[in-house]
Amino acid sequence: THESRTNYLRNVLAWLAEGAGYTTEVWVNNDPPEGWLDNESHVDTIQAGIDAVPPGGTVYVIGTDNQVYEENVVVDKSIDLIGIDNPTIRASGTNVVTVQVDWARIDGFTIEGNSVQNGIYIEDATRCIIINCTISTNISKMGIYLSSAHNNTIRNNTIQDGLYGIYADCSLGNTIRYNDISSNDGGIYLYQTSLTTVRDNTIHNNGNIGGIRMESGRQNLIYGNTIENNSGNGIHLISSTNKNEIKYNTIRNNSNGIWLEISNSNIIFNNTISNNSNDGVVCTEFSHSNTLRENNIYSNRYGVNLQNSSNNGIIYNTIEQNQRGMYFSSSSSNVLQSNTICNNTGDGIRMASSSDNNIIASCTIQNNSYGIYLQMSRNNTFDGNTISLNSADGIYLYYAMSGFFGENNMTDNTISSNTGSGISLYASVGNTIYENEVSLNGADGIRLFASSNENTITSNAVWNNSYGIHLDRSNFNNITNNTIHNHSADGIYIKNYASENDVHTNTIQYNANGIALSSSTINDVSGNTVALNREHGISLSSSTSNAIYENEIYSNTNSGIYLSSSDINQITNNTIWNNENGIYLVSSGGTGNTIVNNTVHSNSNHGIFLENSRTATAGNNELIQNDIYSNSGCGVYLYSSNINSLQNNEIYSNGDAGVYLNSSDSNTLQGNEIYGNTGHGLYLNFSNNNDIQSNNISFNGGNGLYILHSSQGDSLPIQDNLIWNNSEAGINISSSSNNYFTYNIIWNNSMGFSLYDSSTNNEIRYTILHNNSYGIHINVSSTNNVIHDNNVTRNEYGVYIGGPNCRTNEVYDNNFLNNTLHNNSQAWDMGNNSWYVGTEGNYWSDRDPLETYYLIPPYGTQDKYPLASPRTWWL
Repeated sequence: THESRTNYLRNVLAWLAEGAGYTTEVWVNNDPPEGWLDNESHVDTIQAGIDAVPPGGTVYVIGTDNQVYEENVVVDKSIDLIGIDNPTIRASGTNVVTVQVDWARIDGFTIEGNSVQNGIYIEDATRCIIINCTISTNISKMGIYLSSAHNNTIRNNTIQDGLYGIYADCSLGNTIRYNDISSNDGGIYLYQTSLTTVRDNTIHNNGNIGGIRMESGRQNLIYGNTIENNSGNGIHLISSTNKNEIKYNTIRNNSNGIWLEISNSNIIFNNTISNNSNDGVVCTEFSHSNTLRENNIYSNRYGVNLQNSSNNGIIYNTIEQNQRGMYFSSSSSNVLQSNTICNNTGDGIRMASSSDNNIIASCTIQNNSYGIYLQMSRNNTFDGNTISLNSADGIYLYYAMSGFFGENNMTDNTISSNTGSGISLYASVGNTIYENEVSLNGADGIRLFASSNENTITSNAVWNNSYGIHLDRSNFNNITNNTIHNHSADGIYIKNYASENDVHTNTIQYNANGIALSSSTINDVSGNTVALNREHGISLSSSTSNAIYENEIYSNTNSGIYLSSSDINQITNNTIWNNENGIYLVSSGGTGNTIVNNTVHSNSNHGIFLENSRTATAGNNELIQNDIYSNSGCGVYLYSSNINSLQNNEIYSNGDAGVYLNSSDSNTLQGNEIYGNTGHGLYLNFSNNNDIQSNNISFNGGNGLYILHSSQGDSLPIQDNLIWNNSEAGINISSSSNNYFTYNIIWNNSMGFSLYDSSTNNEIRYTILHNNSYGIHINVSSTNNVIHDNNVTRNEYGVYIGGPNCRTNEVYDNNFLNNTLHNNSQAWDMGNNSWYVGTEGNYWSDRDPLETYYLIPPYGTQDKYPLASPRTWWL
């Protein structure tokens, strides 16, 4: 070691001097017994002792009787100056002791000032040792001052009451160890020093300059010190670069624990930094490329504070019980990895004011206010962190953008059990939330609000929060491939004019509503699996111009898709099954919603249900080319819903009617396939002015078309329908008036037409009625109906009018062909109705050409002008 080499060289000098006959040991006593000074090796001043020995000699200074040597000592030889029983050297002026030579040793003195500047001053000297000294009292500047002094050792001293305990200026390779340094303005000041070791010292109760200050230092080691109760900073580095190492220190009860100012490439390792009134570690003024590793930082204001500092590595630290764990301001490209940041009263990590391009990875961030709070910063990465049990949000981004995009990335984090939301974005644009597990948070799993636009939320597992993903007045976001389940509120909630968001290929289960939109427009909801939610699968309230397509929506408690007061939405190519209602519209329409190419089946109530949708005249809801089957209620049910369009749907095997219009007017039903339903194929109740044409209605358990208390009017003929193989009537008209039927083909039903219960003023024309039990059946006070220009063929009864109250009906210009004869007639009339108008009767295929009339039982009603040949009304 340096010390052993120094001792060896000094011993060589002593041996040479002794061999040459010099005195190599001198004793100093300024209060000697009588005759003591008669010995040539005894003197009464320290300076005389130094002058008396050669280099390598030893001067022993006696302090047995509390001697005080009031002299300014200059060590200008490589000697040992040894105090016996701790003598005191007291002086005024500039220095008490001045060392001007290499290899000097000063051991065992009390050094005091009498208005002196410095206690010990070492200038241009190397390999000197200052050991076991107490330096205090009336020293105005430095306890020990090293100037251009290299490879010296300062050990086991007590240094008090100066401006600086130890001050090193332009000095290299010194060792400062085992010293107690207190009650100075500053403990140790290293200026333009390198390769210096400050180790195992106790540095305490110093003033505003602090424990250790290093300025323009390089490759120094600060190791194993206890630095406490200083009014200033524990350790303060200024413009100090290139691997200064601060290791294994205990730093507590100072202003800042460690402050790096314009200091780069330093290592802060395994220190305990606590109870400082300001920050544990603070880096300011462009301090970069520093490493903070495995430190225990607790009970400070901020654990780590970075101000305008970049490219630092903060790794494996424990940062807890501070007011705020970490704070970044205008600090970029830092790496935070594998830190434990817990139990801070404020935020775990706060990043503000253009703190960009930082990486926070594999940290545990728990029991803080916000876990991570990011403000006006971009391009940061949060990867693989565990963020839990914080009293506010796990991650909160506030205006997290610069220019147009924030481009912060939150990836593979576990974010759970926070009192607020797992992740919140406020006015933050262009960020990515990817492959996180977000669960058990008291508010939302992921929340975007206040124009948080163009963010990407993908491949996250979000569960057991209030809302899973919540968008409030936020646009152009992409929510893709997430698994969202078991929330007390909705899985995805989009509200308050949130527009042009894409919700795609998510799996959404066990929530209130799976997806809910409120007052939101132009959103795209596609390719999602939405199942087993407690309310609706997808719910739209006061929302317009949204596209809902290619979703699989099943086993939700209420409706698969629910629209309330919503308009101009497109619902296409969805598969919707095992809900209460497949699609349910309430007070929705205006311009009109479009429901196209959906498969809606096996729902416990209706396939598609429209209620109070819609009453405006500008447009209509359109149900087109849907496949609607095996629902327990109706395939399509319209209640108080007007001006809707049902076209080209396939509606079959439902438990009630295929299509049911209840108090619903001016709807269009065209080109639908309605078959195999348990109830009626198409059922109108108190529903008027509907346009029904070109439907194929068959194999239904009730009537093909059942019209009850309804009038469609002459301007909207029910026409071009194929109605066949229904269990009851092809068309049943009950208590209904002013309906006009034309160009329908009706066959293989129980009755072709049934006019019943005071049905009046209906017209049946240009219709083929074939192979029914009754071609046309009129009963119970049904009057003033007109039946003409029809083909009635091969029915058991062609026309059957039962009851005397069925009067003033007109039956003429029809072709009765090969219907079963009853009392030699193809018709039956118990109400004496008119079978001709003017001179036009009907064509009867069984009439004897010689008969000029056709007799209709049972009361002999006559067609007085039967036609000689079939009427070709179809030409």
